[in-house]
Amino acid sequence: GRSYNLLDFDPSILSLTDIARQLSRINRYNGNTFSAYNVAQHSVMGANALLLSGLIMEAKIFMNHDVSECLTNDVNPIVKRALGDSWAVIEDDIQTRFAKFMNIPFPYPEVIHIIDKNLASFETSMLINSSMANGFDYWDEDKSRQQYIWTSNAIDEMLSFYYK
Repeated sequence: GRSYNLLDFDPSILSLTDIARQLSRINRYNGNTFSAYNVAQHSVMGANALLLSGLIMEAKIFMNHDVSECLTNDVNPIVKRALGDSWAVIEDDIQTRFAKFMNIPFPYPEVIHIIDKNLASFETSMLINSSMANGFDYWDEDKSRQQYIWTSNAIDEMLSFYYK
């Protein structure tokens, strides 16, 4: 394990493997789903939705939209609202640093927020409050890590092909 200075973070110290490992170990919704559902799986699912729409750069952005959670964990939106601007400043600073390092825009395009909200709606209705939750394909840590790395690499390859 490592410790990080949240107020002066250098994103270059985290590799894709580090990010994938950490996000695959962070459960969404404080673990209140039928089975463990992690941030890495959430990121891959959203990126895949964007890829199916032909939005390759947006898929790359979605893969990284929660990367600050490698440092902060998945903070409940109610807690974020209670902390107010102080939380937003810290989270935005981390995301800005990652975005600059990864050469993606920040603030994120509106489609990222739309997919994130739509996916969260699915997650809360089907993985928390539904009898269908036990039929969902929950990925374990290893599969989540592997899929996160594979999807990230596939997106980078598509971007290099389309944007030579």
